[in-house]
Amino acid sequence: MKLVDTHCHLDNEKFDLDRLEVIERIKDKLEFCVNIGYDLKSSKRSLELAKKYDFIYAVVGVHPIDIAEYSDELEKELETIAKDSKVVAIGEIGLDYHWMTEPKEVQQDRFRKQLELAKRVNKPVVIHTRDAMEDTV
Repeated sequence: MKLVDTHCHLDNEKFDLDRLEVIERIKDKLEFCVNIGYDLKSSKRSLELAKKYDFIYAVVGVHPIDIAEYSDELEKELETIAKDSKVVAIGEIGLDYHWMTEPKEVQQDRFRKQLELAKRVNKPVVIHTRDAMEDTV
């Protein structure tokens, strides 16, 4: 019986030396893998991997610690790639008050925008929350 992975970041440079070996192990041991984006660049790379391998799926979005780059233009690009059938969710989105790089209000605004994006493309969300549970809910 094959297992199912919760999520990974296969596109991260940490996998540069052994990415193909890891992908082979995923293919052999798991039913599928969901590769999570955390900014526009990693979201695009996640979709590229998903299109290359039938057992890998992508999640696209901007993590709260990377939210400073968020703009209307970025959101339009995310929406375009989110419509691909290999994209299964919007994420990893949410609030992170522990590693806060932007004020709470900015994080909350961008979180809401990405929730609205998920609704427009009819996809579920992958939520990240750290030291912000009450505001996330």
